[in-house]
Amino acid sequence: MKKGLLIVDMIDGIAVNGSCGSFVKEHPILNNINHLIQVFREHHLPIYFIRLAFAKGYPDYPEHSKIFNYIKDNSKFLIGEKDTEFMEKLNFREKEDRVFNKTGTSPFHHSELLEVIHADEVEQLIFTGVATDNAVNIGSRFAHDEGYKTTVIADACGASTLEMHDASLKLLAKIVNEITNTKDFVETL
Repeated sequence: MKKGLLIVDMIDGIAVNGSCGSFVKEHPILNNINHLIQVFREHHLPIYFIRLAFAKGYPDYPEHSKIFNYIKDNSKFLIGEKDTEFMEKLNFREKEDRVFNKTGTSPFHHSELLEVIHADEVEQLIFTGVATDNAVNIGSRFAHDEGYKTTVIADACGASTLEMHDASLKLLAKIVNEITNTKDFVETL
């Protein structure tokens, strides 16, 4: 079964200076994601870097959303700005890696991501990144409903608090096919 790795919102405005910054700093999420990236590259498996990023003028934002109205009103998460840049130490290769800009909470919102995953003939999606209680949660549920085998790497995900992270994993255990950790997952490749 061909696997694809999703790296969700490991950007400055969320994982460094945003709502998940403290969690990412206090837990080995970045190291675990970088290890997974290295393993996926060694196995020549697809990697999808996903970030919240809007075009100038916010043409695709969900206009009835409290959080996205705040983002627009405060000119946040515009393509080319610091808050949409991937974390400095993330094993991201700007000229080689594929980036998908999302304009909602779901990694698949207003993005060609699903079409690319289908074209890559991926059957199992591996979710990492932030936030466990937001984009990872929503994305893995969507992928599940689309018929993909879904795996969440618990120690390669994070949220604003440990309580939110743990509660989200508990809820996701009822939906996704597998919740595991980096070490155990890598051993299965």
